[in-house]
Amino acid sequence: KTNFRAGEPTVNRIEGISVADLVCGLDDVKVVGDATVLCLDALPLCDATPQCVTLIDDAARCDELSKSGAVAVVTQREQPNLACTQIVCANVHKTFTAIVKRYRHASPCITHSS
Repeated sequence: KTNFRAGEPTVNRIEGISVADLVCGLDDVKVVGDATVLCLDALPLCDATPQCVTLIDDAARCDELSKSGAVAVVTQREQPNLACTQIVCANVHKTFTAIVKRYRHASPCITHSS
C-alpha cells in the first residue's frame, strides 16, 4: 500500500500513464497493488477495456469489473480478491474525474466574430 501526494505526472501517451502518476497531486488517495502498472485510458465501467483505469461506486460491481480487464480501479473501499490495482479514496467521482482529465485536455474554445 502506497500513499501519493503532490507533484506532476510524467505522461507517455504511447506506453500509458502509471497509476502512481495518475494519482500524483491528488489528496487522500491510497494505492493498493502495483502503482507502476500502466493505464492507456480512463473509461467508465460500461466502456472499460483492458489496460484502462475505471471506477466502481458499488462493491456489487466487482464481477463486472473483473470481466472488463481493467488494470486499475477507483473505489471507495479496498475490495478483497481483485486482480487489478485499486485507487482507494473517499470521493470516487471527484478522483476519477481528475484522472480522466489527465487523458483528455480541454480544447480551447473557438469563437467567430460576425
